Amino acid sequence: MNVKNHTEYGFWKSDKFPFVLSSPGEMQDNGWFKAERYGGAVFRPCKVLSLEEGTDLATRLIELRADYDKTLNSVRAGFRARLEQMAPFAVKDFTGLESLSTVVEPPKGQKSAGKRAGK
Repeated sequence: MNVKNHTEYGFWKSDKFPFVLSSPGEMQDNGWFKAERYGGAVFRPCKVLSLEEGTDLATRLIELRADYDKTLNSVRAGFRARLEQMAPFAVKDFTGLESLSTVVEPPKGQKSAGKRAGK
């Protein structure tokens, strides 16, 4: 698909802020939106705008997401600094990994609590 041939811009729900994804594309007769991006996949749109309006909104949503990330990183840094003052032993250097879950491996020779016996 070529963006220059499209006159529509679709938005569909997502589980991450700003809770929508978007792409130029075209509405299908069956009510689905065929996106230029995402490998031409089809989505059930929650909003379809003209290409110009959609491009403008998508750009503003990208800027909003960048501001959201910057703000959350600042808040995390503030809480990390407070934690370091209260309990420096609790602070580990996981720079840039604050949003990842820590996986704890069981000691050698001990089975994980998540595994069933005999499996």
